[in-house]
Amino acid sequence: DHEAHSFTPWLAENITQLGEALNMDLEVVQQEAQTGDFYLDILAKDRSSGAIVAIENQLEWTDHSHLGQILTYAGGHDARVLIWVTPGFRDEHRAALDWLNRWTPDEIQVYGVEVRTVKISNSPVAAEFIPVAFPNAWSKQGSRSQGGPSQRNLEFRDFFQPLIDDLHSRGFTDRRRALSKQDHPFPSELSEISYYAALWSENKAWVYISASQRMKSQIFDKLREDSEEIENLLGLECDPATEIVWRTRAKNIAVSRSGSPDDPETKQGEIRKWMSCYLIKFKEVFDPRIKKIIAEMKNREG
Repeated sequence: DHEAHSFTPWLAENITQLGEALNMDLEVVQQEAQTGDFYLDILAKDRSSGAIVAIENQLEWTDHSHLGQILTYAGGHDARVLIWVTPGFRDEHRAALDWLNRWTPDEIQVYGVEVRTVKISNSPVAAEFIPVAFPNAWSKQGSRSQGGPSQRNLEFRDFFQPLIDDLHSRGFTDRRRALSKQDHPFPSELSEISYYAALWSENKAWVYISASQRMKSQIFDKLREDSEEIENLLGLECDPATEIVWRTRAKNIAVSRSGSPDDPETKQGEIRKWMSCYLIKFKEVFDPRIKKIIAEMKNREG
């Protein structure tokens, strides 16, 4: 069983990322947890709510058997949260999860999550988890104790959804739904880097690029050597409202401007347009440079 021997251990190792995508603090309790004569892929717990979580993963597009399995396993472990992780959801299976979320009590939460992976050469696999079916708490106010997002996180989701729609229409991302969190990652075709749009403290909006931990210092230092050229290509001299920050400690590069989900809708639209513009600029400017840096590093190592 390739799912048991490869996908399940990989998903267990990436449980934190899955939790972040769903606004949960997940920890693995047991892999291949016995349920009668069968085995649940991952039995987990949401540390923020104490809820038992049943996770069923599938290497292929969704099918009827896995839908039945996750219901069986959730019942066997008295799980309040069900998560089905797969590369692709068929419409009828997504509709089935939506039906469960409509007609089960609020304390039962059912998620359908699509996983995207990028891998280049021998570099680690980078993953993005995209919720495509989720419980009522994601579309109405919910308390953290119920495992749902806070009111503030719902405001973040509402702010970012039009940005996701715009970027998807431009082919920048495959993501369809915004997350209930203050920063959104957009993986590059290069597995070593991701681009982010964020609303952080001090009423500032950000776009930044971050590299993997193992290559962060080398990539940042090399890019810093061309800082003047990079800033010119980003067009910062024509945009006095935008500040670039070369974050030496974090080893990432960011641009920022004023912005908050509390701003009037007109200004929120301006901030989203700004984020979209700089995400696209970042990709155009940094992707070829980082690809060259990685190739040079591998040549030296080889």
